[in-house]
Amino acid sequence: MVQGAGQASLGRLGAAFASDRGAFRHRVRRLLMFAGGVGSVALLGALLWGDVILGAVFHPRFAVLQPELVVMMIASLFVYATSVFGYALTAAGVKAGQLAVFGVALAVGLSTAFAFSASYGISGAVASTACSWATAAVLSGQLLRRVGADSTHEQAETPSTIRSRAV
Repeated sequence: MVQGAGQASLGRLGAAFASDRGAFRHRVRRLLMFAGGVGSVALLGALLWGDVILGAVFHPRFAVLQPELVVMMIASLFVYATSVFGYALTAAGVKAGQLAVFGVALAVGLSTAFAFSASYGISGAVASTACSWATAAVLSGQLLRRVGADSTHEQAETPSTIRSRAV
């Protein structure tokens, strides 16, 4: 759902970034609220019925992994925020910065997986995943803030900017 909303809004985000930064920020906030709502519903489901869902979908012995499912749903909130920031950055024409963000997130993920998984097993792996996505969300959000504040940044290619150059 979040990915679909992000894809559907890319054109409008690009146009808003090129012409009205206030509208751009408003659209990004709306997408973040939607993503937060979807993630919150998933988190609530994991909190209330995670053991039942795990037991029904996989096997009753997996019901004991409800705490890990809850942490994964917390991580999903970071995934959704990172996705929204990624769509906004793409609409703003920022590509190289996103690569750096995911490079750092990968390094965090690998180092925390190495540190946590041996000692804590699946709980450590889940915590590592959450750390990696939290890093990606924070860094991509900071990159978006910097780009939004920088009025000299290269503007995104939108149908209106392409038409205006063609005339």
